[in-house]
Amino acid sequence: MTVKAIYAMFLHGIPVNQIAFILSKSSKKTGKNNTIWSASSVIKILRNEKYCGNVVAQKSIIVNVLLQKSQKNEGREPLYYKDNHHEAIVSREEHIRALLFLRSNSASAYYNPHY
Repeated sequence: MTVKAIYAMFLHGIPVNQIAFILSKSSKKTGKNNTIWSASSVIKILRNEKYCGNVVAQKSIIVNVLLQKSQKNEGREPLYYKDNHHEAIVSREEHIRALLFLRSNSASAYYNPHY
């Protein structure tokens, strides 16, 4: 329910830092079981394709098997994308609108907060 609330607030024009403040005040738990939210954690949720039912595999790769070290895959291995892998929490349209809204620049002449 927290993910749906984050998307709803964001798509209604509430800034991510204010969303983080609202979630912290209402004592909603983060993925790591904290009650303090940050704007960056809200942005990570909005950018995560898993919430619209898709999966990207091999975002990180193991670089040292013996030490169990992994790092972000920046082109060393292929990424695998699967649409409709599991039941979505938010619609694909909501996810795309959130991504476009995140990328929009409020200084641009084309910026529309009601998009």
